[in-house]
Amino acid sequence: MDRPTRQSSSVGSRSPLSLPLLMLVLLAGGLILWGSLLPRAEESVFGRVPILDEVYYLDRAVELNGALCPPGPCFMSPLYPQLIRLAGSDVAVPADRVVPPRDLSGIRLLQVVCWMGTVLLLAWIGWRDLAPPDGSPGRRLASAALPALLFFLYRPAAAYTSVILVEMPLTFLVTVALALLPGPMAKKSPHPGRALAVGVALGLAGLLRGTALAVLPVAMGVLWLRARRHAGRAGVTAILTLVGAILVLLPASIHNSRLAGRPSPPTLNGGVNLYIGNGPDANGFYVAAVPGDWRHAPAGTQYLATRFDRSSFTLAQADSIWTALSRRSIGEDPGRAIGLWGKKVWLHLQAWEIDQLLPLEGWSKDVPAARVLFVSYGLLVALGLGFGLAGLIRRPGSPAAVWMLAVLALIALQSVFFVVGRYRLVLVPLWALLATGAVLDRRPGWWRRGLLVACGLLVTVPWGLGGVRQMWTAMAQANEGRRWAQVGEAEGAAADLERARGLFRQALAGGAPGPVPWRALIAADAALGDSTATVRDLDRALAAYPEDRDLLAQRVADLLTGPHPDQALPVLRRILATDPRDADALHNLAVLSAAGGDLASASAAATSLIRFHPLDARGYVDLGVIQVRQGNREKARATFQRGLERIPDSETLARNIRVLDTRQAP
Repeated sequence: MDRPTRQSSSVGSRSPLSLPLLMLVLLAGGLILWGSLLPRAEESVFGRVPILDEVYYLDRAVELNGALCPPGPCFMSPLYPQLIRLAGSDVAVPADRVVPPRDLSGIRLLQVVCWMGTVLLLAWIGWRDLAPPDGSPGRRLASAALPALLFFLYRPAAAYTSVILVEMPLTFLVTVALALLPGPMAKKSPHPGRALAVGVALGLAGLLRGTALAVLPVAMGVLWLRARRHAGRAGVTAILTLVGAILVLLPASIHNSRLAGRPSPPTLNGGVNLYIGNGPDANGFYVAAVPGDWRHAPAGTQYLATRFDRSSFTLAQADSIWTALSRRSIGEDPGRAIGLWGKKVWLHLQAWEIDQLLPLEGWSKDVPAARVLFVSYGLLVALGLGFGLAGLIRRPGSPAAVWMLAVLALIALQSVFFVVGRYRLVLVPLWALLATGAVLDRRPGWWRRGLLVACGLLVTVPWGLGGVRQMWTAMAQANEGRRWAQVGEAEGAAADLERARGLFRQALAGGAPGPVPWRALIAADAALGDSTATVRDLDRALAAYPEDRDLLAQRVADLLTGPHPDQALPVLRRILATDPRDADALHNLAVLSAAGGDLASASAAATSLIRFHPLDARGYVDLGVIQVRQGNREKARATFQRGLERIPDSETLARNIRVLDTRQAP
């Protein structure tokens, strides 16, 4: 897309005034949009109930407490918790998980600024790299306006901006790097400071999500070529870009390396993400292949401890284990791994939004102003794919080739892991630029342009994914139901709980996989006080997932409050057969066995509870009481004392010692 030097003309002298005017119009439009959209988005269940990654980042922001580095290693993005803190949204997530909208207004405002910045940068890039130098003012203005409007009107971008996920700051920083790259019309070698700034922008993006660094070699190549064309110091320019990125990434890497005791990357989630994307259960999408509560045990550290019979694992150790398991899975069947990678590349091009984490349909109902945002991902890919590939093949030095290389690099690296809809947002500015080029490029005839678009449409159609899409819709309904349930429980709103229960039932009827939707439905039944539905749904859930530990635990809880608590014993043994470290199951087994006169089994369960959970006072209490019943009062006192040494604030242990000292049975 190299073009001759712009000629001065009456049109050319007037046209520069159009760009500032366009940016003012876009800014005004953005203010109007967010003025009507943001209040409803903040008040919606999607704005009030953070889940998964959002909760993790809020926890880490609070944990920072003004420091530059967290006390523990950086498992996910090191930068995003800092942004939350700097925006004044470092608030603890309440126990009910429902956050007042005002608490997160700072980080949302920052994300809106990033959204607006991306829109304005796309207008600038389009003006610089797509506007014909001797074209009419209208055509030049279209070159700037169209990519900005395509992003402006892309609904998922607004949705992800309104919740607290890393997607919008990440997208903004990658767009900043694109804007800093010199265009083909540059008249001199890139300034060293500019090359350094490109590296810094991509380094910051890499601190949000490491796959953004896929753009770094593309940027280095562009800077090297532009410097070489103008007889500049091409090698130095490219190296400065790399140095800028390294300088940004280095502090987090040093922090993790110091805590891990070995060289480590800025984040320690690469291994577990590699396993999710390539392990035995991988199917190209995000799958819950790693059990456990990631808020309290990131990377499934508790699950790994159970699996390998260890007391615990550090995050660095877990990262190494997941990486090793991933390599083993890939090595055992390389053909499957390559096929999965190809499928993930294809999924990155699908028109389908893959919106299970943030259901766009539900979000749009809560935020009606978003319905004016009509641009789809499929439209952008269908328009831009052929244009980008043609530019890459026929005009390697053109902006279209650079954008397409960046798209391909991001897709290739992201496809090593797994695909979710929000991960594709970083591609949207690039697709918007490519789609604009396809619409405005006059060189190919209409028949050739139509052929390229037709081929793009064929690629974006999700062939053979009807059942998967239905399942994903069901998962989206379950996620929406989860939010309504949390608001309903927090506010005691029966209508919200009924809405949640309806969504859970729709999700299960639609094929939502796994026991999680069943657990959520049972919890909603219980919150509504519907004991009949609770028992019925628990029976159905256990029929579908008879070995699920949480469902079995729910059955135990019901039996313990019923007339025959001893019926919980076989269920407890089933739980412990799956997870011999389960603290609640060990405690309940000790109590029930002792109540039934089986003191040997009770003692064994209490001893295991102490072994696996030395800071859980119940183990010492259970074992001490059993020893008293066995007539070993001195042993019991020693057990209580040992527990009190480990847990000095346990009033139960202290009281039992006092009772023994007065020679009364505890």
